[in-house]
Amino acid sequence: MKGFVFLFCLWLISASLIFLNLGRISLWNNNEPRYAHAARNMIEEKNYLVPILKGKKRVDKPILTYWLIIASSKLLNKGKVTEFTARFPFALCGVLCITVVYLLGELLYNPLAGFLAGLFLIFTNEFVLTARRSIPDMALCLFITLSLYLFSLAYFREKKIFYIFAWIFCAFSFLTKGPVGVIIPALVVFIYLFAKGRLYTINVKYNLIGVAIFLLIALPWFLMVGKEFSYSFFLYHNVKHFLKGLDHVKPWYFYFIASLFPYSPSILFVPACISGGFIFPGVWFFTVFLFFTLAAAKRVVYLLPMAPAISLIAGEVTRRVILEEASLYEKRIFDISLFIILLGLAFLPFTSFIFKFKIPVIYHFLSLPPSVSLIYFLKTKERKKTLILSFAMIFLTYILYFGKILPEYDVKVRSAKPLAALIEKRINGYPVYRMGSYDAALEFYLGRPYIPKINFRNLKSMPSRFFIITREKTFRKKKSELPYYKVVLKVRNRGKTFLLLEVKKYARHRVYRIRKFEKLNLYNR
Repeated sequence: MKGFVFLFCLWLISASLIFLNLGRISLWNNNEPRYAHAARNMIEEKNYLVPILKGKKRVDKPILTYWLIIASSKLLNKGKVTEFTARFPFALCGVLCITVVYLLGELLYNPLAGFLAGLFLIFTNEFVLTARRSIPDMALCLFITLSLYLFSLAYFREKKIFYIFAWIFCAFSFLTKGPVGVIIPALVVFIYLFAKGRLYTINVKYNLIGVAIFLLIALPWFLMVGKEFSYSFFLYHNVKHFLKGLDHVKPWYFYFIASLFPYSPSILFVPACISGGFIFPGVWFFTVFLFFTLAAAKRVVYLLPMAPAISLIAGEVTRRVILEEASLYEKRIFDISLFIILLGLAFLPFTSFIFKFKIPVIYHFLSLPPSVSLIYFLKTKERKKTLILSFAMIFLTYILYFGKILPEYDVKVRSAKPLAALIEKRINGYPVYRMGSYDAALEFYLGRPYIPKINFRNLKSMPSRFFIITREKTFRKKKSELPYYKVVLKVRNRGKTFLLLEVKKYARHRVYRIRKFEKLNLYNR
């Protein structure tokens, strides 16, 4: 009964944070709209085998992410891809991952440790933000966590059949993001058993069956899409991306600095690994961290599979401190972590000055409760009450952020929707092209399968009247190449100035004059 109460509380808290305004926020940057747009193209073309984006096959990632978005859109919105249907599968993966972490904490330690680990995972900044995005990293994190939980059941409880199920979820990881989905759990298990001197305990029979099922699940799609796709995916987007980096190339020490805030507060408890009882989550954490540190390409979200491990460490340390079972070293780790958490909460409202985003003055008074709690903690050393207050303040901060601040920030700064609506009014069904870099969010909200890049060498074969979307910076560089045109729209959106050009091949006008200048007051970043 106690376990169900713990789980229900975790579901309630995680769902209220992850699903709050989930469909109200626009699809940001390039990754979210790319996955959503490719899934929509697949639905419209009734092609459920190969993702299509920018008029060609998209070979960056395997198919499962697109299938999840398609399934969500068909079940919840009759096949129409929206912000909510694109994000729903990954939000659900976030809630399920918290559930698995609770079960793993219960297995390794006890129900209270599992509950606290679940809380730390919910309040891990990168985790809750990624759970609200339509990108594959949350699904990958869930499948890796599930495979390691099932291994733990097979190894610690000696239920050997769970080795097979662990391989099944490795196959799902593989279909989500490729080889990394099986390499990470395999490395964690191997290093843990090697450290314990128990490699011989692995059951060969069940693992061979598991490998066979893994191949049956993971390989057919790669075989169906052909050698060209598989070659490009494995050698270019995995091996070369790991060794040399296609983008996001960072120095080796990048994660030592960049992971601190995104993976707080759980990561603050990692130094407790040197005390007893943290071999499995410790190996899990260090394996993920070092694996991606060795990779040339580095992004903070790549470390997400380590979030469950550091949450387990934080949950067990906190349990020991609350129940007065902790060593002096663990108490010091806890005290330092709690101090940093409260200090961060007190400073958080003032980050708006750093990011140059205006928030109401009253929000700055939110720094008072954590400041008072910090003073109270320093004077009394009352750990349990201060921890409860800290969790409550973190929860309310996220509620305020997702409920009030983020929607306003989205409308004022990040959304491509208003620009798409203005463009749609003017193009009136005529062909539209882009000049300059690809804008995934704008293409998604314009609702067109593909906005091709303009090529003036083929002007004769182009329609007699069409429109061009470009940024003002690009326009100034290339306007000498343009045919006769006139600017029909100029608008500030997402920190950039966009132009909509109307081109009539047989018209004799060349106008760089804004017929109707529109500068939205929403975009006053």
